[in-house]
Amino acid sequence: MEKSDYLNIKSKQLFKLLLWGYTAAYIPFGIIGGLLVVLEVVPVNFNGEPYTGFMGLFISILYFFFGVIILTVTNWLALAFGLFIIKYIRKK
Repeated sequence: MEKSDYLNIKSKQLFKLLLWGYTAAYIPFGIIGGLLVVLEVVPVNFNGEPYTGFMGLFISILYFFFGVIILTVTNWLALAFGLFIIKYIRKK
């Protein structure tokens, strides 16, 4: 892939790429964390209270989901803005 091919990526494609990338990267941590919570080895803290068992698993799944969404959106905003600037400069 040449340099110019990277600049042709659309914003929607970039978002999907980031979302799947972060999801794939965090799945092993989510599985290990969920297993440790269900086995009551490590609790999940929510509003200052420790949770274990299946309630802790539910909370850790929510942490996983929101963590991936927050990382995806923040990085997408920065990268989409950068791509917009580069495309604007290259047109001139």
